[in-house]
This record gives sequence, C-alpha cells and structure tokens, in this order.
Amino acid sequence: YDTVRRWRQELRLVEQMASDLEQMENEIALSLTPMPRLLKKLVSHRFTGAFFGAVTDRISRGGDLGQAWREEAAHHFSGPARRTLMELRLDGDEASVRRHLTWAAQQLRRQAQADRNRQKDREKLCTALCASGALFLVILLL
Repeated sequence: YDTVRRWRQELRLVEQMASDLEQMENEIALSLTPMPRLLKKLVSHRFTGAFFGAVTDRISRGGDLGQAWREEAAHHFSGPARRTLMELRLDGDEASVRRHLTWAAQQLRRQAQADRNRQKDREKLCTALCASGALFLVILLL
C-alpha cells in the first residue's frame, strides 16, 4: 500500500509542476512578473511548494537561479521529470524563457500521462500479488 501511495504522490507532484510551469509562462506573458516574485507565489502550492520555497530561499541568499533550480530539481524529483526540470533554462529573454517553460510543461504532461498508464497496470499487479499472497497464506494455514 505504501508503494502505491508513493506512486500516486509522485504523479501528483509531476502534474502539479506541469501546471505551475504553465502558470509561470502565463504570468510572464500577461503580467511580466519578475522571476523571484513569481517563485514566491508558487511556494504555497501543496505538492510543489517545498521545491519553489527551496529555490526562492537560495536565490534570496544570492544564489544563481539556474543552479538553484537544477540542484533543487535533482533533490525533489526523480526519473524523467528530474531530467526535464534540470534541462529547463530560465535565463535569456522573455520569449526564450516562455518557450522553455512551455516545452517543459508539455514534457511533464506527457510523462504524467505515461506514468498514469503505468500506474494502473502496477496497481492491478499489486492487487493480484496481494490477493495471491493472502490466498497462499490461507492455504498454508489450512
């Protein structure tokens, strides 16, 4: 049961991050919100808040945004999501940053859909294994 719960949490994290990246792109396009203020707004999000809080904290102490982003992505995410976020470039002009945010959000959405499909299969397998184990135990006890 812990394994299934962990898979679901990882899926929610990736989905929330994709939404957050889309929100960042929209904020930059519509409001020209500066990156530090934008990151602070995202700290309150349930699944990704810790990530954005850590990045915000590091850049408020004078750290480089790109380096802070990559290191925190390596710490908070795993698998393909980690690679996507570590490849994301937040430097350059507005159009470049928006293009990179859109690309990363699309990648995370694809990964989340693939993970969701795999999760259904894994949950069925876990259920079958648990049922088989319980049946085996009942047979042994008889």
